[in-house]
Amino acid sequence: KELSYFEFAGKVLAKCLYDTILYDPCLVNVHFSNSFYKRLLGLPIHYSDIEHDDPQCFLSKVKYILENNLDECGLELYFTDIDHSEGDILGREVELKPNGANILVTEENKTEYLLLFAEHKLVHDVNKQIQAFAKGFCSIIPDSLLNMFDERELELLICGLPTLSVPEMKIHTRLNGYDAESKVVTWFWVAVENFTEEEKAKLIQFITGSSQVPLEGFVAYNPPITISRSYSPSGSLPCAHTWYVNVAR
Repeated sequence: KELSYFEFAGKVLAKCLYDTILYDPCLVNVHFSNSFYKRLLGLPIHYSDIEHDDPQCFLSKVKYILENNLDECGLELYFTDIDHSEGDILGREVELKPNGANILVTEENKTEYLLLFAEHKLVHDVNKQIQAFAKGFCSIIPDSLLNMFDERELELLICGLPTLSVPEMKIHTRLNGYDAESKVVTWFWVAVENFTEEEKAKLIQFITGSSQVPLEGFVAYNPPITISRSYSPSGSLPCAHTWYVNVAR
């Protein structure tokens, strides 16, 4: 019975999207994760999705594995994870691949491990619910029509373009390595003030992982959006770290 609720919710969301495309805007004020949109579109999950869905896990585990040579750091990690899908607080150990409990994660195979870990962490525990939601959604809008979109475009279609207040964003943006009079900061705000609403939404999506600002506004970001000085080689493009809503330049 519980899964029927998810299927019904999928139908409601698809009907709103259908009406938005063909008739008048019928946008939904919802905040789904990147991995959820990917599953809805049938796209593969990547370990970078953990950065948006679970910043603490990304910082403490994924980032550490990516930045360190596992053959040298002495980390005894195997192709296993903890499964909480049956409601057990402590969970139980499950293998991420056949015989995974006996396969050590090394520098050579760590990418494979991270991909399997991300799939299990972001999908496994709620896979039945997501499948039910997708079933309801695709009963209104066939998945063949969704293939032209990626997860970010689908979010904009469903949620629409947010109305972003640049003055409010300025007030709640922190500077690291710059001051308010720095040329880079001045250029940044001049550019943002001249952005269209779609470009502003894509900027917020680039910085935070979602085009939608919390209901409380920019003050709700904790930690706040931060513009940091980057010490990358000259000519490099800006980069964003969504685990602490940071844009570096």
